[in-house]
Amino acid sequence: MEELYQYLWKYRMFGTDFKDGETSVKVISAGLHNVNSGPDFSSAVVKIDGQQWAGNIEIHVRASDWYRHGHDKDSAYDNIVLHVVGHDDVRITRRDGSVIPQIVVNVPDGVVRTHAELQGGLKGIRCGKRLRELPELIVHDWIERMAVERLQSKSERIHDYLRETDGDWEKTAFITLSRALGFGTNGEPFEILGRMLPLNFLRRHSDNLMQLEAMIFGVAGLLQPHLYPYDEYYQLLVREYIFLSAKYGLKSMDASVWKFSRMRPQGMPYRRMALLASAIASGESVFDSVIDFAKGRRKIEEMFAWRVSAYWNSHYTFGSSPVTASSAIGATGRELLMINVVAPLAYLYFSFRDDPDGAEAAMSVLERLRPEKNVIIDLWKSLGIEPDNAFRSQALIHLRREYCDKNKCLQCRFGHRLLLISR
Repeated sequence: MEELYQYLWKYRMFGTDFKDGETSVKVISAGLHNVNSGPDFSSAVVKIDGQQWAGNIEIHVRASDWYRHGHDKDSAYDNIVLHVVGHDDVRITRRDGSVIPQIVVNVPDGVVRTHAELQGGLKGIRCGKRLRELPELIVHDWIERMAVERLQSKSERIHDYLRETDGDWEKTAFITLSRALGFGTNGEPFEILGRMLPLNFLRRHSDNLMQLEAMIFGVAGLLQPHLYPYDEYYQLLVREYIFLSAKYGLKSMDASVWKFSRMRPQGMPYRRMALLASAIASGESVFDSVIDFAKGRRKIEEMFAWRVSAYWNSHYTFGSSPVTASSAIGATGRELLMINVVAPLAYLYFSFRDDPDGAEAAMSVLERLRPEKNVIIDLWKSLGIEPDNAFRSQALIHLRREYCDKNKCLQCRFGHRLLLISR
């Protein structure tokens, strides 16, 4: 509840003129909201009986919370110029015994009810029942903002890779691609794999797809001599990895990090690793192809057009019976790579170069793709919000995961608007 009081104070929903007994209080500036330890608002400006004061403001549901929280013994609260409370059950003092001006604020009943509805909406979209009350312009603008925020958050992760690789854009692109090939379920293990694989050594063997697969599967921890004794290709990879790991000092991951349970055959990580090997065997620079696409020098059909080796053209796992399988990545997989590799990597690169046109082109990549299909998007559709491209479907995924799921309704423009109209 205290968070709601802070929110209402921040946006001046309590008004600006108050009384503390015979003392008049006028709020000139609500101050800067502090989300860390210390007073709730700093650098506030108030007039008390006509005299202007600048300092900090503390907000509590009950005035006695001041003592319950130990503020009377904390020097960080000596510069409080105003105490804002919902219930005036006690007068408070600073450490030196001086009384702090205190005003009582009232939360409108409609705001309380709306806040309770938002807090209680634990499943789905918290404000889902009232979305139709929101103006179309508010909905559109917030979805656009969420799309940009989603792209920026993905770019921040890639920025971490760039720092770790000392500014090596190609290695950064390789790690980004590796994580994306995990397609969510195995994203973390694939990221670890991308970090551990020595790209310089892999490139030395770009003309030998079998050796590339040996290094990738071996570093992934998926080559054990005692497994699949009758699978000739598997045993060939094992022998090749033993040689290459000794030559280059390669280290293997713990195979237990990979997730296989309840996955469809085409979702197994083996073929994704085979695609990673094919990407290197193509001789193309992943980073260059991303930038070329963003600049309009490549077509989407030319992106990620790798074909797996003959073995993976007829297998989904090691040791299995031959099947008919696609030799290339499917249309949906290609689009996911465009969303998770091309757009955020290009956005980061052009932002680094202070190139707003390039950053805009990176965002337009998402606008050219079909909207994703998943349970989150289905939920939004059921509420009357249907994305028409991947830019907006990404926005809706971000809004659900980063705001609804994390109970950040007071930081969401939808929640803000609903509270405004509930006053």
